[in-house]
Amino acid sequence: MGRRRKLRKKSYVKLRETPEVVRIHQRLAKSLGILRRRRGLSKKALALMMGTSRPLVVRMEQGKARPTIKTLHRAARAFGARLEVRLVPKEERARKRRSG
Repeated sequence: MGRRRKLRKKSYVKLRETPEVVRIHQRLAKSLGILRRRRGLSKKALALMMGTSRPLVVRMEQGKARPTIKTLHRAARAFGARLEVRLVPKEERARKRRSG
């Protein structure tokens, strides 16, 4: 009863970023910068509204940060926007490319 179990650290496999993941982060970075400038916000002002640091906002806009869903949600709230995350089957994406 007095013995405690030691918690084991989970080991995570660091995955190499694929070109598709890099493109997603680049699009996200571009969107953040565009929205911030359209709202007339400085990076510091956005950081204050998000409850985060200015360096994180800078890294996010440069595509160097890998923000969590929670951080993206805070950014969306600061912009008065809605965060939308979708998983699209590969077949559907291929069909859209061919038709559009």
